[in-house]
Amino acid sequence: VLANDRPKLQRLFSDAFATSGAEALLLPTTPCTAPEIGKENQFLIAGQDVTFAALAKNTVPASGAGLPGISLPMGNASNGLPIGLEIDAPFGEDRRLLSLARRVEALDISSL
Repeated sequence: VLANDRPKLQRLFSDAFATSGAEALLLPTTPCTAPEIGKENQFLIAGQDVTFAALAKNTVPASGAGLPGISLPMGNASNGLPIGLEIDAPFGEDRRLLSLARRVEALDISSL
């Protein structure tokens, strides 16, 4: 299925970057914090149990389009569990992505 959708995804991302002038997309790596130790198979989003596949909803589109992406640790949420920031850059802009990731890391964000 992804093989059929990939060209369309690539066009959509390319158009979005071109029209917006955005250097990258920034979004939470997952829609919830990491699970507690011992509860690795239980994921809650807004108090609702979800499957593991729901955790990848933020990373799958850009990854499926072949865009360079990186996830950076962003400290811990109020519940003490780690959270991450996904950064996706336009196709072929790996160096730009790494440069941006270094700048974000330099902000030294340890808690949100």
